[in-house]
Amino acid sequence: MKAISSIIFVFALFAYVWSQNAPQTTAESQSADWMRVVSDDGEFSVEVPSKHNFFFDSEGFTVGKDHNDYELKNVYMLTAFYRGTLISFESFDGNRAAYQALYDDDAYDDDGRKTSDRKIDSIKIKEVRNTTKDHFVVRQFIKTDKRIYVLTAATRSADSVELHRFLDSLRISASAGGTGEETKFSQMRPQNPKISFEDRNKANSSSTVGLTSKQPTDPSIKHAVTVRATRVSYVPLARDHRVNGNVVLKLKVSEDGAITEVIVLESLPDGLVKQAIFGALRTKFLPKEKDGVPVSVYKTLEFGFHIL
Repeated sequence: MKAISSIIFVFALFAYVWSQNAPQTTAESQSADWMRVVSDDGEFSVEVPSKHNFFFDSEGFTVGKDHNDYELKNVYMLTAFYRGTLISFESFDGNRAAYQALYDDDAYDDDGRKTSDRKIDSIKIKEVRNTTKDHFVVRQFIKTDKRIYVLTAATRSADSVELHRFLDSLRISASAGGTGEETKFSQMRPQNPKISFEDRNKANSSSTVGLTSKQPTDPSIKHAVTVRATRVSYVPLARDHRVNGNVVLKLKVSEDGAITEVIVLESLPDGLVKQAIFGALRTKFLPKEKDGVPVSVYKTLEFGFHIL
């Protein structure tokens, strides 16, 4: 009997030690994979995966609507891919006309997308949902007195826990707030993409340009999916000079869905390359997956600028 009791005690002790050292798979461990970020003025905060790509540019870019041009300055973008869900937010200094131009670009494509409105603390949130054969995406657009915010969450099929966690964690207030436990935008380290120029004829001799060739079907591979393509606008100087043509970019889409490298294969003058690069950075991708693990891939995008 004493021997049996000793065995039981040893097994109980082993189970306790193992439970203390085993990898966590609980909600607590998943929470450790997330963090809350907040705008420096405290009006906007949201939970995001701790592993992410963060971008900042003070000069920004231009959006257009009805032949008018609107500048977006102090651009912040965060992109992450967590448990099969793309998570992203963008933040800009811009006026209400710029906000409307961004929303209209998303909401009025005739492809079955659904729109709705709601409010948090008297601030309106415009939402666009879209389901296709290869992805499901939710976009939310917010305009405060100070800034514009755009949230994106997407998966390959349907809703996910991660999608709802991100969107439901949004806090937006007309009055500055915050608990002091969040990470401010200014405390985050930007990881802006490497940008270079390359002769297209030389680049086309390489097998790394995009996914332009026919590839054998591999059931272990899920190719990168574009869930949100961005239209680009002229800038006044290029319009005045009647610049026409295409900007072609080769992009490295990282395992978290962010653009980490931009190679300009074909360019145009008068600020249009910059417009195209921002169009590429704002394009949303579900990254390529191999055996369920996200991996980086190169893709090519072409942006047309044409004045009739």
